[in-house]
Amino acid sequence: MENIKLFLLFMIPGTFFAGLLDVIIRYALREGKINERLLLAFNFIFSGLLIFITFIFLVDFPEIKQGFWPALFMTSILGLFGHWIYYKAFSKEDASIVSPIRLLTPPVVLFTGFLVLGEKASFWGIVGILTTVAGLWFLVNPEGKKLGLAKIFQNKGILLGILGALFVGFAFPFDKKAVITSSALFFIAVYLIIVGVASLIIYIVQKRDFLIHRDLKANWRIIFLMVVINIAAFFLTAQALNYTLAAYAASVKRLWSFWAVILSGQILGEKDMGHRLAATGIMLAGIVITSLFG
Repeated sequence: MENIKLFLLFMIPGTFFAGLLDVIIRYALREGKINERLLLAFNFIFSGLLIFITFIFLVDFPEIKQGFWPALFMTSILGLFGHWIYYKAFSKEDASIVSPIRLLTPPVVLFTGFLVLGEKASFWGIVGILTTVAGLWFLVNPEGKKLGLAKIFQNKGILLGILGALFVGFAFPFDKKAVITSSALFFIAVYLIIVGVASLIIYIVQKRDFLIHRDLKANWRIIFLMVVINIAAFFLTAQALNYTLAAYAASVKRLWSFWAVILSGQILGEKDMGHRLAATGIMLAGIVITSLFG
């Protein structure tokens, strides 16, 4: 019972901060205050550096085992595109739509886990996938009409959210490989720095903008807030893993989408919250089935 209390003490506020981060990303991009790739770069670079500095002072340097660097390279390439696509989605669509679409990632991982790691999904894993997809259909088709691919392709925010989930899903097995061949803290710090720096370079080359310090100065408050919230979300959810099984933690962690939907209505004034919460609940049920029984 004590472990459950400690687990919830860390995981619930951790998921709250993760949901709040989605809302802040949407706010910054909706207002057109900064380019989405540049916002991603600043958030990842500063978050990664702070985690790395903390890691160096508080934790022994991990043993780097065989397979770490190829896994880090692959997940960094996929993450470079996947996270940018997510940020792009937040610039096109409400946070209460894009954030729940991220729940597609665990079902995608069942397929990518089979392709990369040879892991096979069970019957209940398939049931969880179908439940999550049903929730997504309800989310993007509130009127219950026949939903065609053409309608999805017309909504760039939804399409980008789905593509982002696919990229992150393909990256997850490489994340797992990188973690087990080093350590979680070391991996996430290096990963954030690599993706952040690469995103910054791409932005500078594409936009030919060498005065990025102006964007940093103009948006330092929201970037600082994002970095603090990002680290808080990561630390709290990672700490919660010490007090329960990974499958349970993975399911409860998905509460961040509920927080994102609720906070989107409260902070950003987004509409149709009841329907979007219901759709998110269906998708979350699919994740619970997949995590606990799949």
